[in-house]
Amino acid sequence: MNIFQQFKAFIHSTLQSEFVRNSIILFTGSTIAQAITILISPILTRQYSPSDFGVWSLYISVASLFSVIATGRYELAIMLPKEDKHAANLLSLSVYISISLSAIVLIFVIFFHDWTAHLLNNAELSKYLIFTPATILLTGLFNAFNNWLTRKKRFKPLSTSRIAQSGFSAGTKIGMGFVGSGPLGLILGDLIGLAVSVMMLGRNIWLQLRRKLSWISKDETIRQAKIHQDFPKINSLHAFVDIIQTSGTAFLISILFDSATLGLFSFAVRILRMPLYLIGTSISKVFYQKAAITYQAGGDLHELVRNMVLKLVWISMPFFIVTVLYAPPIFSFVFGAEWREAGVYTQLLSLWFFGNFIFSPVSDIPLLVNKQKPYLGLSLGYNISILASLGICGFLGCNVRVTFGILSIVVSVWMFIFILWLLKISKLKGN
Repeated sequence: MNIFQQFKAFIHSTLQSEFVRNSIILFTGSTIAQAITILISPILTRQYSPSDFGVWSLYISVASLFSVIATGRYELAIMLPKEDKHAANLLSLSVYISISLSAIVLIFVIFFHDWTAHLLNNAELSKYLIFTPATILLTGLFNAFNNWLTRKKRFKPLSTSRIAQSGFSAGTKIGMGFVGSGPLGLILGDLIGLAVSVMMLGRNIWLQLRRKLSWISKDETIRQAKIHQDFPKINSLHAFVDIIQTSGTAFLISILFDSATLGLFSFAVRILRMPLYLIGTSISKVFYQKAAITYQAGGDLHELVRNMVLKLVWISMPFFIVTVLYAPPIFSFVFGAEWREAGVYTQLLSLWFFGNFIFSPVSDIPLLVNKQKPYLGLSLGYNISILASLGICGFLGCNVRVTFGILSIVVSVWMFIFILWLLKISKLKGN
């Protein structure tokens, strides 16, 4: 067999892998969705100012404080039961919690929107906070529906909905940008795109479960809630600690510097996250499903994790090198001279997101091996380090660039620690 035939045989055998096929399906959807986002970015940066992006970032940060726990984290447990009828009750529970939390937040926003905006030193934010309950509800439903369809290996609807979400979001933002809507256009763009995606996923699930509603009962839902109580008790706390760091970073940048600086920072982060979302999210969903099966069957989870980490290192290396060398001129040319500084921030933050790209797809391993408590402890140290670094830099009067450079170094060290720990705990065997 010559080299060409060997290569052809390798490609054929690779494409026969269910893992590879499913990854390609999700990757295709993510690629198209992110292509839309990338293509409209030069338009948005000319329609909206850094300050508009700053207000948008603050809004997202406030909504995320609740969105991350919108389902009590029970959406992650949907993957775990062996029987679909048990998972269906977890899906129902996730929907119920999302609706309840959104109603509570609505009451809070009605009475405290001005106070919240004042606390964050951004009066303009006040008039947009009324949309946060809708963001929380839609995010909760989106996460729950995603995990159910991932469990059922229905990756095509996930891919299609992602494209629709990006398309409707982009169209709304551009359309409202033409009429000078300010931050409202960015916020409504996200909401409309998310709503379309949720409706598409919800319809698909309804067609699956409409004849199986008898599976869902109050008693079984309560039973499943108790079985998986570590998710709201521990994982929710873990997720909330993480989002406090993310949102707290935005809050502190707004307070220590200004809204425009936050806008430049958030845009740099958004660009850096594109490959993470494009490749990492697609791999993550399929990897988690395969890892769960491997662990439950007593397979070699450690080898699976190790191979994935090595692949992610090689995948991310070209993007990392290009970012470090050429980000400022690329930003200036593509997005406009006003955004060159965001390119500088991208250079400084690239080490942060290089580590995050490698860690994120395998970050759910502690859920499988029941190591949520030590994971929470490590995450707490990680998040405190980030906020403390930012606070100390602000106290010492460090300029923006020095501050972001220090943040990037601190985070990359923690990412290395996390990856080593995941490799260690992945050696644990399932039942």
